[in-house]
Amino acid sequence: MSDSRSGKKREGLSSLASLMPRAYPSMEPDDVAALRAFAWWSRAVPERVAKNARPVRLHNGVLLVHTSSSAWAHDLSFLRDQILKAIQTSAPHAGIRDMRIQVGPLPAVPPRTRDLSVPDPIVPLETVPSEIAASLAHVHDDALRESIAYAAKISLAPRPAKSKQKK
Repeated sequence: MSDSRSGKKREGLSSLASLMPRAYPSMEPDDVAALRAFAWWSRAVPERVAKNARPVRLHNGVLLVHTSSSAWAHDLSFLRDQILKAIQTSAPHAGIRDMRIQVGPLPAVPPRTRDLSVPDPIVPLETVPSEIAASLAHVHDDALRESIAYAAKISLAPRPAKSKQKK
């Protein structure tokens, strides 16, 4: 498919993982893996654990998790093997082979990207176009796939007409 404006041939859809190094050239492979692991953590661990323990770094396959206290570090050490196995299963491309737990500062919890209680000003499409749906089939992370599909539905939706303001 060619782009009529530039005369260049447009590429097919790319995976988010393949776009990250082009968007952030200084990003190391461990950084992309860390993003995957950190995203998994926030969705998969129980809320009480997420409040008191967070991943802070991934280096050479070792995930470093900070806890709010030594008591939490001790408690989490009993769950270490279970969490490690779950993260290796849920985020296999992150390449995590070990996990270290220590007391340290907890990074801020990222804000939710979308408040479901507030209706969108734009009505999203019911379904994504077939070529996007086919590409989404290759995204193995369910939450990521749903987020990308929602973003596509919103970005491709017709925009509401802007109301004219009275002067």
